[in-house]
Amino acid sequence: MNYRSGHFIKRIQNLDPNKLFLFLLTVFFIDSAVNFFIHLPVFVPVSLIVLPLLWVALWKSHRKNIFLLAFVSFFILVTVINNFVFTFDKKNLSDLAFILFFPVSYYFYKLKPEKLHARTIHIFFGVILLMLVFTFTGVNSKSFYRASETWRIELKQLLSEKNGEQSEEMVIKRKNKPLDVLESQRSYHYGLFRVPHLASYFLFFVALFYADSFGRKKNRLFLIAAILSVLLLIYTGTRTILVAAVIAMLLFLIRRKTLVYFFIAGALLAVSIYFRYQILELTKNTFLEQFATLQITAVDNFDRFSRVTIWRSWWHEFRQFTWYEMLIGKTFYASKVTNLVNIHYKEWFHNDFLSIAYSYGIPALLLYCAFLYRIFRENARYIRRNIYLFLFFFTMVFAALFNGFYYYFPVFLIFIFIHLLRAEKKKKRL
Repeated sequence: MNYRSGHFIKRIQNLDPNKLFLFLLTVFFIDSAVNFFIHLPVFVPVSLIVLPLLWVALWKSHRKNIFLLAFVSFFILVTVINNFVFTFDKKNLSDLAFILFFPVSYYFYKLKPEKLHARTIHIFFGVILLMLVFTFTGVNSKSFYRASETWRIELKQLLSEKNGEQSEEMVIKRKNKPLDVLESQRSYHYGLFRVPHLASYFLFFVALFYADSFGRKKNRLFLIAAILSVLLLIYTGTRTILVAAVIAMLLFLIRRKTLVYFFIAGALLAVSIYFRYQILELTKNTFLEQFATLQITAVDNFDRFSRVTIWRSWWHEFRQFTWYEMLIGKTFYASKVTNLVNIHYKEWFHNDFLSIAYSYGIPALLLYCAFLYRIFRENARYIRRNIYLFLFFFTMVFAALFNGFYYYFPVFLIFIFIHLLRAEKKKKRL
């Protein structure tokens, strides 16, 4: 028995990160395909089995990471306590799994960075293309919208339980404006992906990988792959990752003191904003239209952004937290119920920091911020020097602010980050 357990632990220690990646990618694809037809979680149950195996591999690696142990232990402890104190829901477990996968996958891939193969990322890109190709036939997953069909019923039940109220007025209110229609008519193209942002996140970070690979090897296929990724990213219709990337790029130009390029970018942005309505007319009824509406909403109707509404809902709730809730939060599921009542959308807060503060408390938020800081501190010299690593890290941070990052399968994206790091370190040695 001891021999078998020892042999099993040894196999876990020698787990190939490429095989792990491809296994999880297969599960991800199956999850997306199944949920195209019915709502049935596949990835999360598998992840709850994989995560403990990775912890064993990390702990037995002779690099015992006390920070990771504290991170994982605290989040699990808070989740267990909250699921007794507040309403239990499977969403609490899925959110926990996504959060934990972020640091665990980062440190697991860092154990053996030399084993992270570029061909694994090529396969990843192939799966992305396969899942997206359906959108060109007009087929997009309904998983993104299917849940909203039950919101109205659930909202009525919640209001009736709350002192018998029947009013369906939102707690977070704003006056309707004629320009509101610009944000309500947006469309997305994302094929088999369960949500549009998943496709755009994957495409952006894959584009960074291929751009970096082209710079190193001058292979035109890498350049084509990078351009194709960016074009498909724009076609998906999601804007958050592009906004995050633009801010990261401006930060890079300031950091490098390339003020000429910074002022050129600023001038182009100013011209674009000045002619925003003309640009809207030019792009009308195309997939570029919602990028034109972004400028109009930002300048003329800022409070219409869904993120502004969601974050107002967060502040409305968070300022009423007791000291106890400040310590351990109120669960991820509670945040979705709160938004259902406040803004009539059963959504999370679309911000890693706000969501963690609400769901797990302030100490958990500090741990998450400390983890992001550790990523930067451990790799600062390479991040500062390499534009693609710089864009990767700071786009990740800004995406976490504007839409979220840990919720979008970092177990795949961090693989790319560690691979880019290894390539940059290898370049320095040469």
